[in-house]
Amino acid sequence: MTVSADTFSGITTALAGLTLTSILPKLLLIVVCLAMVRVFTKLIMKLLSRSKLDKSLHAIIRSVVKILLLFVAIMIIAASFGINVSSLLAVLSIAGVAVSLAIQDILSNFFSGVVLLGSKPFKVGDYVTIGGQSGTIVETGLTHTKLHTLDNQVILVPNSAVTSNVITNVTAEDTRRVDFTVSASYDSDPEAVKRALREAADIELVLKDQPVFAELSKYGESVIEYTLRVWVRTDDYWDAYFQILDRIRTAYAANGVKVSYPHINVHNI
Repeated sequence: MTVSADTFSGITTALAGLTLTSILPKLLLIVVCLAMVRVFTKLIMKLLSRSKLDKSLHAIIRSVVKILLLFVAIMIIAASFGINVSSLLAVLSIAGVAVSLAIQDILSNFFSGVVLLGSKPFKVGDYVTIGGQSGTIVETGLTHTKLHTLDNQVILVPNSAVTSNVITNVTAEDTRRVDFTVSASYDSDPEAVKRALREAADIELVLKDQPVFAELSKYGESVIEYTLRVWVRTDDYWDAYFQILDRIRTAYAANGVKVSYPHINVHNI
């Protein structure tokens, strides 16, 4: 794709007629346009901060608005220099095609960001797992989604990878189930094991309006496996998990439950 000589000649003619006297007002216009872009961008951010929109969307909206404002400013400045705007648009359209081919991945991430903007699979502060990466959502940017991990690392996941992978939003709901799989010896009374598990789960963090599930779930080679399930508030998940895990050993001892280990019985004949 090429641009005709007439298109460039219009721009060249407009620039050739500039003098020191005529250029000063135009320079002032450039300064004013750039200042207005900055002012409107700050105004948009202030309005967004007061809105109910998800904070993860603010960066995308800010970037899109700034690009549009800069485009309008370029058109106004070009018109003040006497440049045929339609000619300039032709040049910019060709440049846009060339740039878009060079930044396909960036554009893919950008449009994926728009998809995230509309579908809202998560919000700032949610703990998620995306394509094997887990962390708290800090920001959904123009091209990347920023995660903050539990060990204080920052992970930038391309938006295209976010939309093409399974997203597990761990904190989307107010409550969450805590699952335990434990074992006991074949010599232990199953009812005693279940009683011990219910006693271990008897803590304040466990929701009382949900039943505690403690049942035999598997006969292993050396042990019997049991499943314990309780419901807690999402924010209390790990506190409840470690408290119950710590109490199981004590509850086993109090109810005479024995723990067995893998072993082989050898009989001499």
